[in-house]
Amino acid sequence: MVPSNNHVERQLPDKATLYCPSCTHESRINGDWILHVHATYLDYECPECGNKIESRSDDPDVITLA
Repeated sequence: MVPSNNHVERQLPDKATLYCPSCTHESRINGDWILHVHATYLDYECPECGNKIESRSDDPDVITLA
């Protein structure tokens, strides 16, 4: 039996890809998201539907107290 040369590669999603939970938009973290810059964090807004999809601390040393 001869091994097949047909190799199918699966395209895994990039770890730096954000997905909007409200619509089907996806883009890299540095892609087309609308960024709102605050003193200690960034808000990511979906350019398709306007949904806020993520809030991330702009400074890794900042600790958010709940």
